[in-house]
Amino acid sequence: MRTRHTRFLMTGATVLAVGIVTPVVASQQADNDSGFDLVSANGAKWPGGGAAAALVEHGDDLLGPASSLLVDNGPLVTTKDGGCNNSDVSELQDNNMNAESMGYACHEEYGYHLADDFSLDDHCELHTITLYAFQPDSDANQSPISSVRLRIWDGPPNEAESTIIYDGWEGMTLLENTFSDIYRARRSNPGSCENPIMKLVLDMKDEAIKRGDGYWLEYMIDGSRNLAGPYTPPVTEAGTPGSGNALMYDGFEGVWVECYDQGGDWYDDMPFQIHGDHLSVYLSSSGTCPGLFEFNALTDVPFSQVAFIYGLRSGSAGPVPGCTGLYVDILQPTLIDVVSADGSGMATLRGTVPPAACGRVRVQAIDLTNCGTSNVIITN
Repeated sequence: MRTRHTRFLMTGATVLAVGIVTPVVASQQADNDSGFDLVSANGAKWPGGGAAAALVEHGDDLLGPASSLLVDNGPLVTTKDGGCNNSDVSELQDNNMNAESMGYACHEEYGYHLADDFSLDDHCELHTITLYAFQPDSDANQSPISSVRLRIWDGPPNEAESTIIYDGWEGMTLLENTFSDIYRARRSNPGSCENPIMKLVLDMKDEAIKRGDGYWLEYMIDGSRNLAGPYTPPVTEAGTPGSGNALMYDGFEGVWVECYDQGGDWYDDMPFQIHGDHLSVYLSSSGTCPGLFEFNALTDVPFSQVAFIYGLRSGSAGPVPGCTGLYVDILQPTLIDVVSADGSGMATLRGTVPPAACGRVRVQAIDLTNCGTSNVIITN
């Protein structure tokens, strides 16, 4: 693992890395509308750049591509326009496959949770997670759902060695809480209006997760206490038996159980989608602010040249010298240093963060060899 050490200081409104980054005084800033010169005091430079290379600030239209669909855990609609009031319908396969499970309990009132696994093929920055739930006899025009709790594990939540890597159990921000235009009904009665399914879009606030298998999403939903549920309808495909491994925490028994459809004799999955951006570099940090911090940038290619930059404001700046069309997510960024990654693709930077910088300094890594950027970390 290749490692560099530095120390951050806060001087007025400018963050300086003492002994690493050349200070930019007020007169220099006034003459340089395009941003800070990206050259470090110890001689580290951008390829083809040097002291004259700078990143130009841009508007929000260059902050990055629109969210991509990262994970789709399975279909829900069985017949388009085939349900109540010509809405889509998710049909329990009752009269053809003996299925019995209209939905699985996830209601907060009695402590029921649901969990299901997913994988990420790339390092990713998560923007939203979309869940689905219904409460029987609710009004399609007014969602009965009031709140959602969610967390992500690095393994099954019922195994002691699994660890929570994202914790939204205090409550998630709901970006959308509306009728999905899908009803849950029996195949034997597809026009039933009893179970309008709500679409719940949760704000993941650009949470970064590295590529990997075996992640588990766990959630609990609160709704109207005057109605049964909430319940999540399982992944449903017409004429096809379930083949999932979702889990339900039984709030009465205090145990995890498999989501098993007894009539159909199969195990179910839960439908959800994850949207976000693909990352070329996964940046993580450890430490206590104020105090010693360690930043680890994991790239796709061994021995890459990795630049660490920092600044006080989010935004878009670029292009990165030597990387046509590549923009960073920090306004007026300053180069801390360029570090060579090791054989596993990991580059590490260590530094001491003083109290004045806590919660203010933004750090990002750039793979200069392969022209890609990481997520942004705030030193908290």
